[in-house]
Amino acid sequence: MGVIMAELGAMGEWTSISYGRVPESGEVDWHFLPHSEFDGIGGFAHLVANVEGVEARVPTLRDAHRHPVHRRTMGFLRVVSRLRRRYDPKRLGDCQVKLAGSPGAVAFVVCDEAESRRIVHAASSRSVTVNSLLLHSLARASAPAFAVGNGPMLWGVPVNMRTRGARDYGNIWTLLYVEVNERLGVADVHRVVQDELDKSVHHGSFALTWLMSRMPAQTRKDVVTQMGALPATGVFSNLGSWEIPSGRPWVFCPPPSGGGPVAAGCVTVNGRLGLMIQIHGSLAAVPVATADVLERWKRLAMDPTADSG
Repeated sequence: MGVIMAELGAMGEWTSISYGRVPESGEVDWHFLPHSEFDGIGGFAHLVANVEGVEARVPTLRDAHRHPVHRRTMGFLRVVSRLRRRYDPKRLGDCQVKLAGSPGAVAFVVCDEAESRRIVHAASSRSVTVNSLLLHSLARASAPAFAVGNGPMLWGVPVNMRTRGARDYGNIWTLLYVEVNERLGVADVHRVVQDELDKSVHHGSFALTWLMSRMPAQTRKDVVTQMGALPATGVFSNLGSWEIPSGRPWVFCPPPSGGGPVAAGCVTVNGRLGLMIQIHGSLAAVPVATADVLERWKRLAMDPTADSG
């Protein structure tokens, strides 16, 4: 995916990943790493090693999501087919923004241990992953500001593609695009994500980015432009749970873009979940407070049955 982020940077996009080490009091210690060189997990592991002084165990792709060649091939064909699809902006939540711009408003919060446990319980009691629960609550929290009509919102969800032997901090990830309707339940969203993984779409996307690195420059730019034309609401990335002895809580967010103007990220450190949202600069005219979306996201994650208003 590094080649895609490099192309977006050449188009004028902000492509740095934001990480913040949150102290008990005082200023947040911010770090910004280029997404063309790091992915979210690799960048965080790099910072843990260099800031916290701890060699963290880097998560790897689950065995259940590693597929034989024929399934990977079908996944690749699905990805190519979707890039050629003509989306109806009335059907999906198209924010209709330009494909270039600067980062906009930012909001973040670190949940305490009780709140973090409540979110984990909300997921486990519904037999879904914390990732699916957070994506569901994020979509509901964002819908009042960014959805169009009653159609689904298209979210990009990164997938870590590291194998057991890969300890590289670089770009070893790919992206799923998941349609999430505000009216879907948590279990429905979980099934949508699992269905995409079962169809090997993550392997297909990974293969496409490998091919892109070998394409002529203009062809590569055309493919990235087509990806940016997808009417995505944004991107949601979860770095998972990390144990860092004597470490402080962290927050994290991938960069927003014109093709996905709402960026949201989360990471759990020593049992405390950090949530962060960043809005693309092209949405500056949208009358919504980023902090309000963040507050709704946290509240809906703790209680998925709550009203999203």
